[in-house]
Amino acid sequence: MSLSTVIIGAGAWGQALAYLCTKADPDSKITIIKKKQSTKKLCQQLRNAKNIIVTDQIDDQIIQPKCAIIIATPSTAVADTLSLLKKQQHKGDILCTAKGFVEAHDVLYPHELYEKINPQAKSFSYLYGPTFADEVMDDLPAQAVLASISMQSRRQWQRRLHNQHFQTIASSDLKGLAWCSVFKNIVAIIAGCIKACNLGVNAQALLITHATRELHNIIQKINGHPQTAYSLAGIGDIVLSASSNKSRNFQFGEHIASKKSIIHQTTEGKGNLQLMYKKLMSIESCDIPTIMKLADQCITKPNQCKALIIEWLHLKAQFTQKTTQ
Repeated sequence: MSLSTVIIGAGAWGQALAYLCTKADPDSKITIIKKKQSTKKLCQQLRNAKNIIVTDQIDDQIIQPKCAIIIATPSTAVADTLSLLKKQQHKGDILCTAKGFVEAHDVLYPHELYEKINPQAKSFSYLYGPTFADEVMDDLPAQAVLASISMQSRRQWQRRLHNQHFQTIASSDLKGLAWCSVFKNIVAIIAGCIKACNLGVNAQALLITHATRELHNIIQKINGHPQTAYSLAGIGDIVLSASSNKSRNFQFGEHIASKKSIIHQTTEGKGNLQLMYKKLMSIESCDIPTIMKLADQCITKPNQCKALIIEWLHLKAQFTQKTTQ
């Protein structure tokens, strides 16, 4: 039987996911919901697909109670999207690819907000990993981590997304993946600063190594699975975002350190930094990672980026030496 999927978000990643669904099942019905009055057009790979519908309407004919939903919006739209799905009485599987926390009185992971909205459901999943949308649509090799506490949900999303070029690795660590999704953006900002300050690829490698260790410590503190830090969603996505200027957060870091005018596009790392602080402060005995403090300082004191990064690397070397003696 052919599968039907609704993708909320018509950006590059939303379209890449539509492409994956079509590759997995060419007869499946794909509905992409775009913003009202959006002028964004379908990419070349999707323009002639007869199974894809693009609309800016959301009603019970499109959002049916049991249909499979992919949320491919910016993280700032997740709360409104989940509220909308509740209004439509949706109770089917949800796959969230938005990378960020949600501020709704408290700072919540997207899956925590969903549990509040729909306490009986166990069908929420995350999909995170080193996946640039353009390469996915060019059929270049890519993999990501698919996390859910429901094995049935993981299997059905794998069925909808897998092909010979794209695969997922299953996990049940929702908390760990939620942290991976925001943490890699912070690392990418600093990596962009390193590039602009001409500190070299050695410093970039040091950043990635020390940052991954700090991610491991956070996930351990929040009772996630620490090994998630070394997964495709952790170090995999960190390496991609911190080594390519295709990353918006990398570009943002490069711009602030080179004192250029800030680019006007979604940069989720900066927006999520304060939410990350609030989230960690709500967790007992959880220290703020030094890399978050470094990112904050680089953003607020761009003239001092180079000195701040060098000092941070020195401190990490001293700390690492102490812990290994």
